[in-house]
Amino acid sequence: MKYIKIGIYVAAFALLVGCSTDLLEGTVEGIRVTVVAGDGPTPVYNANITVKGETENFNAQKRSSVDGTVSFGGIPDGDYSLAAESASGVIIGNMRVNVYDGRSADGLYFQLSTKADGARVLMVDGTYDRVGDTMERLGYLYTTVDAADLTDPNTFAAADVLILNSGCDENPAEDQAVVDNLRDFVNGGGRLIVSGRANDYIDAVWSNAITYIDGATGNGLQKTTVSFDNGDLNSYMLGNDITVKYDIEGFPVMTGTTGVVLASGDVKHSGGTAAGAPVAVSFARGSGMVTYTNFAWFEQDDAEDAARRLLNYIIANR
Repeated sequence: MKYIKIGIYVAAFALLVGCSTDLLEGTVEGIRVTVVAGDGPTPVYNANITVKGETENFNAQKRSSVDGTVSFGGIPDGDYSLAAESASGVIIGNMRVNVYDGRSADGLYFQLSTKADGARVLMVDGTYDRVGDTMERLGYLYTTVDAADLTDPNTFAAADVLILNSGCDENPAEDQAVVDNLRDFVNGGGRLIVSGRANDYIDAVWSNAITYIDGATGNGLQKTTVSFDNGDLNSYMLGNDITVKYDIEGFPVMTGTTGVVLASGDVKHSGGTAAGAPVAVSFARGSGMVTYTNFAWFEQDDAEDAARRLLNYIIANR
């Protein structure tokens, strides 16, 4: 098995010390932080934040809003430890804050990162997509494995997430051991994220989860305006439609899913146009989740910020 750590390390630990009356300028009541991905600007929605007093007996929990903010009031003066975990349990962080005269510094960014320096996020590279590029822009780490490694159940032993890039080797999808391992991984709470042509893996394990237009083919790069069908996701994406690029040559055109449609748009193909066709879907199995996007992430250069935000939502909340 080949383990390659890729990405940019971003510290998820911040320390505020030496507070005095000067802190009262540019301060807020209690504690207010903005929970973000390792890149800094991308907010993390619905993360569970726990505040514990280091010098005072105080313990409270809240979840971050769609803009990543979370506030705690009525806090005695002292030092506090903040711990964060995304709704998916995939990204975490720790931080310390000082409260003086009932206030703490304003504008605090609480940066999160993947567990265990990315060793729990596995990536299978592909010819037609590079989800890792978007992961790196988010400041998240991951470990690269080969598609052949999916035959070994030990590959999944410590993993939280498996990402299969479009154009990865599809032959292992025909191996019953791989089918069993993927099913067990997701049922046990794992997150599987798949793009483009790698849908063979989803279809091999959950044959009825996604339906497609048969024989949809074509040539060249296409664009479609995508809206977000899921309410939470629509709020997180600020209600904005985005333009998504796709290459119809390797673009499985979806018609529906037994799960949730996250995003949809009018998709042109050889047989015409599929109006409001899903382009991102997600479905739960057991304690885990499978998310599929039929577009390639690396092509979304015109919508880089939106693509990064969308992948962050999938990593943190699906």
